[in-house]
Amino acid sequence: MHITLSAKGNGVEIPEIVIDSWRPAVLLGMNSTLKSMVARSLVWERPNLGDLGVQLSIKVDGEEVKEKEDMCTARAECLYIEDARLILRFGLPTLASIESELRNIEYFAESVRESVFELLKESAKRLRMIIYEKLFGILSKYCDYRSRISDEIYIRLYSDILGNVKRRLEAELKKLETSGIKDVSIDNVFPMDVDVDCKEFEKHNIKIRIFDYRLKKPVLLEHVSSAIAAVMTFKLVAYFLSTYIDKQFKILVIEEPEEAMSPPQQVLFAMFLRKALDEVKTLYNHQPVFTVITTHSPYIPLSISDADTYYFYFDIEKRVFTATRTPPARPFVYAEIFQPIITEER
Repeated sequence: MHITLSAKGNGVEIPEIVIDSWRPAVLLGMNSTLKSMVARSLVWERPNLGDLGVQLSIKVDGEEVKEKEDMCTARAECLYIEDARLILRFGLPTLASIESELRNIEYFAESVRESVFELLKESAKRLRMIIYEKLFGILSKYCDYRSRISDEIYIRLYSDILGNVKRRLEAELKKLETSGIKDVSIDNVFPMDVDVDCKEFEKHNIKIRIFDYRLKKPVLLEHVSSAIAAVMTFKLVAYFLSTYIDKQFKILVIEEPEEAMSPPQQVLFAMFLRKALDEVKTLYNHQPVFTVITTHSPYIPLSISDADTYYFYFDIEKRVFTATRTPPARPFVYAEIFQPIITEER
């Protein structure tokens, strides 16, 4: 089973991109090359190509999808992991200040006439919903899928599969010790576990528990950096793949996983995703999974052995945004090209 996507018009000429079930498609490119627009168009998240006035074609096994916005309601279970995960770190302290202002609105509303009271109450409610949907959408998805998983499959993916990948990387890291490199370990690649108190989240109380494997003790949220977003990406993918659904297939779109991951962790994530897809295919191969990743990093496609990689760029001669299927090493990895300049500067 496969999904194809193409787009044309308004300065865009994206040839057919083929997404095979169980085989990740990686959309690689620099900023502002429409790779995220294409990925969001597949699950009809906004802004997408339709919002740009571009003619978009999506086909499932050759059959045109007429109502594209219905794809993720009628036919597919879709998980979109946006590139705003790091906002969690800044959003939590900001929320406290906003909540204080909301309480002031509600307090003031009680002292005015009924019509104004209802208006203020409704405004406060809408504002609170915007806060939680925009700032903490990833927490909502996390709790939703966790409530519906098959525990057996999740344990297999997150404990066994991830554990096996970590052990493979750890063996490689140990080889570095023979060259005197002793400061890189698997504990530094994957140092923490994160969990959300979903019962409290339902009450709009955010409690996130973080455990440091290296210190072997809990740590406070304000003492960690982007590690929280990285671990939540791993767990959310495992939750999604562990969830049984009553639809035809699943679509997983992950925007820029490297945003919260170091290069070794990007390799770990890509290997984990590949192995996890292989595992769930054997468990319920009647329910295909389509995976799309957007990235700036060559480590992601290089670490997925059979990824279909599409390079997105702006064609200067034709003056159009386009994409071509290409190995990730060309023409995106520029460090080697710039090496003469770097050497000269030294």
